[in-house]
Formats: sequence, C-alpha cells, structure tokens
Amino acid sequence: MESLVVDNGAEFWSKSLEQSCLEVGINITTKPACLEILSEYTARLSLVEGKYHQVKRMFGFFQNEVLELYRVSVGNICLEELEEGQSRQLTQKELMTN
Repeated sequence: MESLVVDNGAEFWSKSLEQSCLEVGINITTKPACLEILSEYTARLSLVEGKYHQVKRMFGFFQNEVLELYRVSVGNICLEELEEGQSRQLTQKELMTN
C-alpha cells in the first residue's frame, strides 16, 4: 500500500497512526479541495472534509494569512442565512439526507 485516503473520522486523528504510516511509507491524505479565486484577497474553498485548522495550514504553506473564515454549509445544510451565534431547526429534508 502506498497511499491511504481517509475521511474526517476521529480514528484518523491519531498521531500514532500518522507515525506508523510514515514509518512504513504510507501517505495519508484527505479528499481533494476545490479553490476558486474571487478577487486579489478573497477565495472560496470547498472541502469535502477538513481537519483541525486545515484551511489556515493550507494557506499558510503558501505564506498567505487567513484573516476571516466563514463556513457557508455543512453537508447539505446551508448556513449563509444565519448570523453569527444564531441557530435554527433542521428541516425534515435535512434530517432525512446523509
């Protein structure tokens, strides 16, 4: 095995798993991201899954600082109409989809 593609499950957040894979030459990756440049200082990044501070680490690798970060959806649940600190009831459709 050369590569292991994982989801964002807690079982893949282990330093011991990362170290073990490194020792035997297995590369652990997450699913690809999609980057859309909107302006000189603004971009839209779509992740299927993300690890802790992944966006900041991705941009930091290219010496770009993340000044503001907004989550617009979680799966099929759109968050754009919510103000910071607000919540809402999930719809029946949102509850039925995985």
